[in-house]
Amino acid sequence: MLVSEIIDNIQVNLNEAGLTYYTEVDILEAIQDGYDEIVTLTGCIEKYTYHPQINDLVYYRFGDSISDFYAIVGIYNSNTKRWLYPRTLIEARSMRWDWELWDGEPDNFIISSYKLTAIFPSKLAAIGSFLIFYNALADSLTTGSTPKLPIKHMNVLENYATASLLEQAQEYIRASKYLKEYVESISKVKDAAKLLAATDRLMIMGDSMPRFAEGVGDSEMWVDFETPTVVTPASLTIAGVPSPSTAFYLFRDAGVLFEGIGFTRVGNTISLNAGYEDVSGVTVWRASYRTA
Repeated sequence: MLVSEIIDNIQVNLNEAGLTYYTEVDILEAIQDGYDEIVTLTGCIEKYTYHPQINDLVYYRFGDSISDFYAIVGIYNSNTKRWLYPRTLIEARSMRWDWELWDGEPDNFIISSYKLTAIFPSKLAAIGSFLIFYNALADSLTTGSTPKLPIKHMNVLENYATASLLEQAQEYIRASKYLKEYVESISKVKDAAKLLAATDRLMIMGDSMPRFAEGVGDSEMWVDFETPTVVTPASLTIAGVPSPSTAFYLFRDAGVLFEGIGFTRVGNTISLNAGYEDVSGVTVWRASYRTA
């Protein structure tokens, strides 16, 4: 849903309350305020980036180099090909009382504060990089933007902005209805965001350490049961390019085909193996995949 559509819905809500003086700019500002709050409360935007390992550094300030950084989700050491394990300060001290002076390949981290992440051991002569998965801050919206929220719960922005603008107009009773719906939606958005992120996670380590198959892109989406275009009896095409490449499922007459056995794929072109060709007017094809 575009922001312009959300604005239209809010204007209808306000008009019902007799409030016609709010401009599109006013409404967009209220939507942005709600978007900022929802994204930080639910952690619904996850991103990744590479960060160099720094000589003899224990406390990293990722927010200084990652402009939209909000909170750590996971850290991967490209040297050891292993994920760093999340620790508490008590755990670190039980491992070594001088853990901050420990020299070695990093394999643990502690979220010390909003700004600081302690990574240990640290290398006196560091090489390589960390792959940082993080919760991002909300991006700036325009009328042509699509908020990065679960589509099913996009009305959470409408409820927030409507409540906010009604409160500014001192229409507190009317505002309470939308505020109640907004508050009730937050937990639903958070749960939905976790489920979407889980499609990229291979396992859970400890209480909160995710394992990602690949990074989560800004515009990632699932395409469900697209009907491929039949080019020839042995060739199909799909609209998008699956990313990661393994996130692709091809169905022939409701049965799933395995890549390398029933077909091969390069980009958005599918080549069917012998015995699996299309039978014009009879075969039903469907494709599901993720794009980035």
